[in-house]
Order: sequence, then structure tokens, then C-alpha cells
Amino acid sequence: MLVPYNARNDTLVAGLEAMDANAPQCAPSYGFLGGALDQASDGFSLDEIEMLPYLTMGHILTVPDHEGPKYAFAAGRLEGLMTLDGIRATLNFEKLGLGKNTKVAGYGYSGGALTLGWAAALHPSYAPDINAVGWAFGGTPTDVNATINHASGGLLSGFLISGVMGVVTAYSNVYDYALEQLTGAGLAARRYALSHCWQDVIVKYAFTDIRTKHYAKRGSKIFDTPAIQQIFNELKMYHNKNDTPKAPVLMYHAKNDEVIPYKEALLTAKTWCSHGADVHFITYDSPVLEHATTEVTATARSVEFLRDRLNGKAKPGKCQYEYSNTALFQPGVLGSDLQNAFQTILDVFGQKVGPGDKILKSNIMKKHKAANGGKHKRQQALRF
Repeated sequence: MLVPYNARNDTLVAGLEAMDANAPQCAPSYGFLGGALDQASDGFSLDEIEMLPYLTMGHILTVPDHEGPKYAFAAGRLEGLMTLDGIRATLNFEKLGLGKNTKVAGYGYSGGALTLGWAAALHPSYAPDINAVGWAFGGTPTDVNATINHASGGLLSGFLISGVMGVVTAYSNVYDYALEQLTGAGLAARRYALSHCWQDVIVKYAFTDIRTKHYAKRGSKIFDTPAIQQIFNELKMYHNKNDTPKAPVLMYHAKNDEVIPYKEALLTAKTWCSHGADVHFITYDSPVLEHATTEVTATARSVEFLRDRLNGKAKPGKCQYEYSNTALFQPGVLGSDLQNAFQTILDVFGQKVGPGDKILKSNIMKKHKAANGGKHKRQQALRF
């Protein structure tokens, strides 16, 4: 947890980092150790920078290790429960002076949104004692199977290897089957995912498809079993009416997101709304916005939404669907008091984000080629 000097004792913010990996050294708690930050990003982490506005406003931050002891990335229900347990533990830590009436909010993006979305959905049934006032998350993988179909073979497809390994680790009834189905290359990918963080995995396994016979003996049919299909259904964030958020939700997603499917995120919002939830869903439909850049573009809106909820301002109306074609990072909506905190993000990304995720993708491609002797190994995704 992070406690600012001007800490309030009536609020708590859960910051869900996108761990997106199966290795213990990738957990947030390890990353906060002195000198442990991954150097692949030159010591810079957007997740950490996004904490600054909340700390500036005096909110205590809790950053849970949400994948559990088995590091089960993408096992959404488990991650949601772990997050709620982490919030409870923070509220019960006496030295902080928090209590049952403390207003709780949370934010996350991509893998962090996967976790927070499930925490929001499970909160009413699993942790009604937590006084949740708002959740904000974007680029949300609300359907594991749809995400596999959407992102396989793409530049960032390495995420899927870690995600599949996380799911089968969490569900013991399919663990043996999954390992039996992996080829030598598939087992090697598993070993690599279990010992490396996401930065390394997406570089090494760019443009791969775990559903090919290069990685799986049954190829495209590897997931065609009743047990796995049942798990995929259970991991649809909108699958169960009882799993519907009670606190107001801000969701946001790029229509051109190349990693996480937009359609399923919107479907989740609409389904939740039909079940009585209060959701404000923002579609970023600018052609230059994709997965990574949307996180930066929407940061100010996310902070604004949670700031208002934590300060007791009622959210206007019920479900709302907004379309935005801006690609500008606009911290001005928050006022001058947070200008210094957001200047850090501006210094790194510039006022305009984009085009697309060009800078991020260029860096990944360079590292991918370097790791493969200067060659672009896209053929791995084409073997059947």
C-alpha cells in the first residue's frame, strides 16, 4: 500500500496493475522493492505514474497481488476475489485508521481491468461489507475465448500464452489435459511464461498462435472440450446475472483495439445495465487510438470519475453511452490542482497520443527481431 503525506482516512483507492504474467517476480509487491523495477521500460512504468493523481489528492492506495499464489493470470473470477480480499485486508490494517465506512474506489486497464471488472461484479455477493463508491476500468478482457480469437497471431499475442497458462493453472480439472496437448514448442512456451514477465513474453512470442499444431497437438481444436468450454463460459464477465456491479462504473474502450475485443466489452456494459447496473461506457473511435494509447488518453476521465465519487458527488443518470473521437490527453478537466501530477505523463507521451500504438509497437518489433537474430518470425503463426 502507498500512503501519501496528506493522507485522508475516509477514502481508499485500489490500483490494479496489469501484471499479465505467471512469474512471481512480476507481482506488484515485488516491483515496489528497491531496484526491482523492470529495466525494459527504462525504469518507467505507466501503472506507477497513474497512481500520482490519487496520491496527490491524499487517497491511500492499495495495490494487491491479484493473481494469487499460483499466478493465475486471466482467471478472472479468482483475480476478482483476490482483489476484494486485498481491499478488506487494507481496511482492517489498524495503523491506517480506515474502517467499514471508508469510501472505496478502484481503477485498472487491460489486465488490471480484467481483475477490477471481476471485483466490481463480485463485490455485491462476496464483499458487501466494502463501501464501494465507484470503479473505472478500460481495455477490458471480458471474454477469454473472444480475446484469444481476436488477438492470436498479432504483435502482442504473447499475452495469450500467459493467459492460457494462468487459466489452466487455476482450473485443476483441465490442467493435465492441457499439458498433454502441448508439443515440445508449446511446453517451451509454457516454461518461458512461468519464468518471465509480460515484457519478455510479448517480445519472444510476437505473432504466435497457440492454437496451431506447432504448439498444440490438436491445433485449432485444443479448446474444443466440454470442460474448457464451460470454463470459458464461466469467465465471461457478463455470464451470470448475480455478478453485476452495484457501485457506479466507468468503462472505456477503443473501437480499434487490436488486443482486446471492443464488442465483448460493450456487450458486458449493456448486459450489466439490463441487470440494473449504473455504467458510463465511453467508446474511443478515433482511428489513431488502439490498445496502449487509449489507456493514456482516458486517464484524466478515469481520475475525474473516481474523484467525484470519492468526494460524494452523485453520478448523473443511469447507463450512458458516449462516443469520443479525440486522441488528446486532456488533464485540464481536472483543474490546476493536479497539473503537476499529470505533467509527468505529458512529458513522456506528449499532448497528442498516437498515431496508433506506433512507438510501443516499434520498440516491441525491434526487440522481437533482435531476439530472433534479426529475423521477423511470423511463420510460427502460420503452421497447421
